[in-house]
Amino acid sequence: MKGLILNNLYSIDKSVKFSLLISTAVIILLIISGNPTALKIAVLLPFLIIPMNAFEVLKQDSMSSWNKFEITLPLKKSKIIQSKFITFLLLLFTSLLLTFALFYCASIFVSPTVMDDFF
Repeated sequence: MKGLILNNLYSIDKSVKFSLLISTAVIILLIISGNPTALKIAVLLPFLIIPMNAFEVLKQDSMSSWNKFEITLPLKKSKIIQSKFITFLLLLFTSLLLTFALFYCASIFVSPTVMDDFF
Protein backbone atom coordinates (compact mmCIF):
# COMPACT_ATOMS: atom_id res chain seq x y z
CA MET A 1 0.00 0.00 0.00
CA LYS A 2 2.79 2.41 0.88
CA GLY A 3 4.47 1.71 -2.45
CA LEU A 4 1.27 2.45 -4.37
CA ILE A 5 0.83 5.76 -2.56
CA LEU A 6 4.45 6.70 -3.20
CA ASN A 7 4.04 5.76 -6.86
CA ASN A 8 0.98 8.01 -7.07
CA LEU A 9 2.78 10.91 -5.40
CA TYR A 10 5.95 10.52 -7.47
CA SER A 11 3.96 10.51 -10.70
CA ILE A 12 2.44 13.92 -9.87
CA ASP A 13 5.42 15.38 -8.03
CA LYS A 14 6.04 18.30 -10.43
CA SER A 15 2.37 19.17 -10.67
CA VAL A 16 1.97 19.25 -6.90
CA LYS A 17 5.02 21.48 -6.48
CA PHE A 18 3.72 23.86 -9.15
CA SER A 19 0.26 23.90 -7.55
CA LEU A 20 1.78 24.65 -4.15
CA LEU A 21 3.80 27.50 -5.62
CA ILE A 22 0.83 29.02 -7.45
CA SER A 23 -1.45 28.63 -4.43
CA THR A 24 1.09 30.22 -2.11
CA ALA A 25 1.65 33.20 -4.40
CA VAL A 26 -2.06 33.82 -4.94
CA ILE A 27 -2.91 33.43 -1.24
CA ILE A 28 -0.20 35.92 -0.26
CA LEU A 29 -1.50 38.42 -2.80
CA LEU A 30 -5.08 37.96 -1.63
CA ILE A 31 -4.12 38.32 2.03
CA ILE A 32 -2.15 41.48 1.31
CA SER A 33 -5.18 42.98 -0.44
CA GLY A 34 -7.14 42.73 2.82
CA ASN A 35 -10.50 42.58 1.06
CA PRO A 36 -12.92 40.33 3.03
CA THR A 37 -14.08 38.61 -0.15
CA ALA A 38 -10.47 38.05 -1.21
CA LEU A 39 -9.73 36.45 2.16
CA LYS A 40 -12.61 34.02 1.70
CA ILE A 41 -11.30 33.15 -1.75
CA ALA A 42 -7.81 32.70 -0.28
CA VAL A 43 -9.15 30.13 2.17
CA LEU A 44 -10.94 28.17 -0.54
CA LEU A 45 -8.37 28.38 -3.34
CA PRO A 46 -5.85 25.71 -2.21
CA PHE A 47 -8.66 23.23 -1.71
CA LEU A 48 -9.60 23.71 -5.34
CA ILE A 49 -6.12 23.64 -6.87
CA ILE A 50 -3.98 21.13 -4.98
CA PRO A 51 -6.32 18.11 -4.59
CA MET A 52 -7.17 18.27 -8.29
CA ASN A 53 -3.77 16.69 -8.88
CA ALA A 54 -5.22 13.42 -7.56
CA PHE A 55 -7.22 13.19 -10.77
CA GLU A 56 -3.99 13.60 -12.68
CA VAL A 57 -2.85 10.32 -11.12
CA LEU A 58 -5.67 8.57 -12.93
CA LYS A 59 -4.78 10.33 -16.17
CA GLN A 60 -1.07 9.46 -15.84
CA ASP A 61 -1.92 5.83 -15.11
CA SER A 62 -4.09 5.50 -18.19
CA MET A 63 -1.61 7.32 -20.47
CA SER A 64 1.30 5.13 -19.38
CA SER A 65 -0.88 1.96 -19.26
CA TRP A 66 0.16 1.44 -15.65
CA ASN A 67 -3.46 0.77 -14.70
CA LYS A 68 -3.35 -2.39 -16.85
CA PHE A 69 -0.22 -3.67 -15.12
CA GLU A 70 -1.34 -2.53 -11.68
CA ILE A 71 -4.15 -5.07 -11.73
CA THR A 72 -1.63 -7.91 -12.15
CA LEU A 73 0.10 -7.05 -8.86
CA PRO A 74 -0.55 -9.47 -5.99
CA LEU A 75 -2.95 -6.99 -4.39
CA LYS A 76 -6.67 -6.73 -4.15
CA LYS A 77 -8.36 -4.10 -6.26
CA SER A 78 -9.68 -2.53 -3.08
CA LYS A 79 -6.09 -1.78 -1.97
CA ILE A 80 -5.35 -0.11 -5.30
CA ILE A 81 -8.47 2.03 -5.01
CA GLN A 82 -7.67 2.85 -1.38
CA SER A 83 -4.25 4.09 -2.43
CA LYS A 84 -5.90 6.53 -4.86
CA PHE A 85 -8.21 7.83 -2.13
CA ILE A 86 -5.37 8.14 0.38
CA THR A 87 -3.40 10.12 -2.19
CA PHE A 88 -6.37 12.47 -2.53
CA LEU A 89 -6.65 12.80 1.25
CA LEU A 90 -2.93 13.55 1.56
CA LEU A 91 -3.25 16.32 -1.01
CA LEU A 92 -6.31 17.66 0.81
CA PHE A 93 -4.39 17.64 4.09
CA THR A 94 -1.50 19.44 2.38
CA SER A 95 -3.94 22.12 1.27
CA LEU A 96 -5.17 22.51 4.83
CA LEU A 97 -1.64 22.82 6.21
CA LEU A 98 -0.63 25.35 3.56
CA THR A 99 -3.69 27.50 4.17
CA PHE A 100 -3.33 27.34 7.93
CA ALA A 101 0.39 28.16 7.83
CA LEU A 102 -0.03 31.14 5.51
CA PHE A 103 -2.96 32.57 7.46
CA TYR A 104 -1.11 32.05 10.73
CA CYS A 105 1.94 33.90 9.39
CA ALA A 106 -0.32 36.64 8.07
CA SER A 107 -1.96 36.99 11.46
CA ILE A 108 1.45 37.46 13.04
CA PHE A 109 2.90 39.87 10.48
CA VAL A 110 -0.03 41.60 8.79
CA SER A 111 -3.15 41.69 10.93
CA PRO A 112 -4.41 39.55 13.81
CA THR A 113 -7.93 39.55 12.39
CA VAL A 114 -6.86 37.54 9.33
CA MET A 115 -6.86 34.32 11.34
CA ASP A 116 -10.52 34.89 12.22
CA ASP A 117 -11.41 34.70 8.56
CA PHE A 118 -9.64 31.37 8.32
CA PHE A 119 -11.74 29.85 11.07
